[in-house]
Amino acid sequence: NPEIKTAVIGIHGTALPDVCFNEDALLDFVVRGEPEYVVYSLASAIKNGTNLSEVDGISYMEGGKIIHNRDSTPVANLDDLPFPAYDLINHEKYTMPFTNKKFLLVATGRGCPYPCTYCADHVYYGKKMRLRSPEHLVDELSFYKKEYGIEDFLFWSEGFTLMPSVAKSFAQEIISRNLKIRWVCNSRVDNVDKKLLLLFKKAGCTAIGYGVESGVQEILDKVKKGITLNQIREAVALTKEAGIDVVAHTVIGLPGDSHETINETVNFLIDLDVDFTQFYCAVPFPGSPLFKEATEKGWINTGDWRMFEQNFSVLDMPGLSAEEIMKLRKQAYRKFYFRPKTIFKTLKRIRSFKELIKFKSMIGDFLKWF
Repeated sequence: NPEIKTAVIGIHGTALPDVCFNEDALLDFVVRGEPEYVVYSLASAIKNGTNLSEVDGISYMEGGKIIHNRDSTPVANLDDLPFPAYDLINHEKYTMPFTNKKFLLVATGRGCPYPCTYCADHVYYGKKMRLRSPEHLVDELSFYKKEYGIEDFLFWSEGFTLMPSVAKSFAQEIISRNLKIRWVCNSRVDNVDKKLLLLFKKAGCTAIGYGVESGVQEILDKVKKGITLNQIREAVALTKEAGIDVVAHTVIGLPGDSHETINETVNFLIDLDVDFTQFYCAVPFPGSPLFKEATEKGWINTGDWRMFEQNFSVLDMPGLSAEEIMKLRKQAYRKFYFRPKTIFKTLKRIRSFKELIKFKSMIGDFLKWF
């Protein structure tokens, strides 16, 4: 139907708009950067027949040439954006592990000033940190609880605690409203202290995911993470003392990694005694410094963009192939989760027959992967 226009949004299109047009002859537009206001302006221009050159933040084909309009301006005040249209999804399909309770993702902010080489989020949201006000964020949580009966939330941002004072105000807002919810957030290990963590616990925080990335200091330094192993140890210890579960996010196959360093990372996590860990494959996402390095050095082994996700490795580096990275990732999961201590701790979390059924389903999916 020639009346229907197609557009893509996201980091990939923002970083490589020309590639998108070259690979899809039917594509009409690429929306670069934050999409909300740009898509609204584009839809209005199409509906009213106004000149596309006036729409900032889009790329499009005209006369056989790709036209890139000037960049759009990021949303200055995130509180101005409406709540997501969660009435359009089936909430029954999105449930928490173990409890099987419904949950929703809630965005808390955008932008990150840190220079981690494997990350491309700055292409989409920029390096200037913008956070929602605690009042507006808690208004959203209250609305979902009242409207949908949902009490579990995953806070989604580059770093929920990048400004600890705002995170503290958010937790205090929940407490002052006596809002009974449970929530999980992500954090850098150098953004938390004992006082903040105890406040989080009181406000309903059940788990924090830390970007550990590697258990080898040289690897952390190479990817410009800006943290130390001692900071990781301290944050994990304080979080556990506060009664909050710890999830370690770790990346397998970063530049400089080897069989030995990956094993060191796994042993480091076991020594930390974190509750859960995720082992991701290092992915050279377009727009990241890792993509630039991998492209220049010829490490990328495929042109299939569908493989550029964290369950797969597309990097054949000197001394460590993509196939080896994926094999080491499976070994890491096996070594961490198939320990008697971990199995016992996991079984202790089961509180009911329904949770037992959910757990059996989780285990079945996990074993199929192996």
